[in-house]
Amino acid sequence: MRSTSVYIDRALLDQIDNYALENGITRSKAIRRAIALLLKQGEKPTPRVWNGEKADVGVVYEELKVLSVKVPAPLLNAIDKYAMNHGLRRSDVVRMALVEFLNKEAKKQ
Repeated sequence: MRSTSVYIDRALLDQIDNYALENGITRSKAIRRAIALLLKQGEKPTPRVWNGEKADVGVVYEELKVLSVKVPAPLLNAIDKYAMNHGLRRSDVVRMALVEFLNKEAKKQ
C-alpha cells in the first residue's frame, strides 16, 4: 500500500469515525471503501463538500484536518487517474468519495 494525506473537516471525520466504529472497521478501511465506491460508479463528479450534515455544492471547508491513509497502489493509481481525467486534485476525489459514501450509508438508516 502507498500512503496519501488529505484535509478533512472535523464533522466529516467524526462521521467517518462513527461509521468505522459501527461497522467494526478502521478509519482507513472506511475511507478506502468510500473511495472504491466513488471510482466504481464511474460518473462525472460534481465537486461536493461536507457541511456537517450532508454534501452541498459550494460550501467552503472551515476547519480542515490532515488525514493520512494507506491505500493499495492500484487504488491510489485509480484515484490519480480519476482526478486527472476530471480536473480534480487527489484530495478532492478522496473527500468526494467519503461524502458520497457517508450520504449513502445515512440513507440506509
